Amino acid sequence: MSFKARRQFNKLAKNQYKSNVSHSFLKPNQRYSVFNQPEFEGKVAKIDTGQIVTIEPEQAPIAQIIYFHGGAMTVPMNEDQLRLVTRIGDMVPATIKVVDYPLLFQSKSIDLIQFSQRAIKEVITNSGDLPTYILADSAGTIPAVESVLATFESVAGIILISPWFDPKLHDQKIKRQSEDDIFLDYDVLKQIGDEFEDSLGEYKLHDVFDPANLRGQNFLVFYSQNEMLSPDTERFIEVAERAVDTTVKSHKFTDAFHDYVLWPDLPETKKTEKLISAFIKDRRDA
Repeated sequence: MSFKARRQFNKLAKNQYKSNVSHSFLKPNQRYSVFNQPEFEGKVAKIDTGQIVTIEPEQAPIAQIIYFHGGAMTVPMNEDQLRLVTRIGDMVPATIKVVDYPLLFQSKSIDLIQFSQRAIKEVITNSGDLPTYILADSAGTIPAVESVLATFESVAGIILISPWFDPKLHDQKIKRQSEDDIFLDYDVLKQIGDEFEDSLGEYKLHDVFDPANLRGQNFLVFYSQNEMLSPDTERFIEVAERAVDTTVKSHKFTDAFHDYVLWPDLPETKKTEKLISAFIKDRRDA
């Protein structure tokens, strides 16, 4: 862990940041939208129960990135996530398409999944010659990966940061590791994951731990070895490495913390942004 990350880690632990995050996950202010603020300059297109938000880079784009934000699928996208994707968009440069999906508590998970699938199809259909990449952090992984696997849409790469793959948190290693996580609370995530599964109805998620479902994809994965969800992340990486015609690159940070990329001054965040930019530039003709 870098000195800055260690200092931030200690500060978050001292201030009981986990309890604040848990409260925001269970009691989110879903009336707030970062896209309704006067300083926001992107374009918002409302579709059914959600919206697709376009953020253009400062230079002509060479790719487009479809972004699925984290927040336990209950919390609206925030300013830190907006700054993150805007920086990446400018670095590549790439057009950002934010999938502003309907949130749990306000909507059912089947609505969230169906909107996400429609959004991916619509963005890719209207992409022109720009190659498409998926970017997701934390809980955004669930609708992002499911939408790609369900729609069979071709994307040049899938980038995942501190991913949450299994809503039900079946692996007991996750529960054992949760006590050391300064960001996520196991019981809170399990409660939200159970609600997500319960409101899917007859819909069945694709098994992301089955290599047959990951065939032909290109993954770039970032995570910290000590975050609660790392056992599933490492299992996913191992499975993806066995999938046919699939490549996976992973970067494990020692003792960082979940969604570290929302702190822009950390060396780990800067390295992640550079690696994402390089990944897209290296694969722009894929």
